[in-house]
Amino acid sequence: MNSIRKILAAGLIAVVATAPMSMAQTAKSLGSCQANVTGPVTATIVAAATSELTDGRGQASAMTTLWMKAKSESPAIKGTPSEGLYAAEATSYKKLLTIRCNGQEGNFSFNAPYGAQPSQYPEGARTYRLLGAGAKDLAQGDLIFTLNALTAGKWTVISPKEPGQLKLTRNDKDAVAGNFHVTAGPYSVTGSFSFGNPDH
Repeated sequence: MNSIRKILAAGLIAVVATAPMSMAQTAKSLGSCQANVTGPVTATIVAAATSELTDGRGQASAMTTLWMKAKSESPAIKGTPSEGLYAAEATSYKKLLTIRCNGQEGNFSFNAPYGAQPSQYPEGARTYRLLGAGAKDLAQGDLIFTLNALTAGKWTVISPKEPGQLKLTRNDKDAVAGNFHVTAGPYSVTGSFSFGNPDH
């Protein structure tokens, strides 16, 4: 009996040990993002999005009004109570165009300001102004940019008061991609991102 228990225990331990590896092998890559910070402090922020969420830094995500609209119109959702929910989400300023990148050396994000409309973030390549949340010149149709750089255990917040630029090279129901440049005081930030729609 004792020998059987030992075999069962060994088997259980083997299953638990190999399960995370199996999950990692099946995780689907959904995109990535990166930013390089130069100035009084320097940082390189890199993160990836996968179909398997993990704890800690190194994660990224994206959401667009086009993706939410496509989801509301998908055959699996059409005609269900969720259709109206996703349709409403597609018009929420919080979902119009949002990129989040959380790396080992910091994080950055883009999102539409309060009151922005879906028509201001249409399908296709387009150029947007990037401004900090407190910038006086921030307007609907712009994007709010915030970056937090982590160096030597200290955080540096970079929030531009003067417009930077985001060039979307793709924005449709399947993917969103672009590159950007921001200057804030003595700091300069350049970066890029590319994400696929997780539902496609």
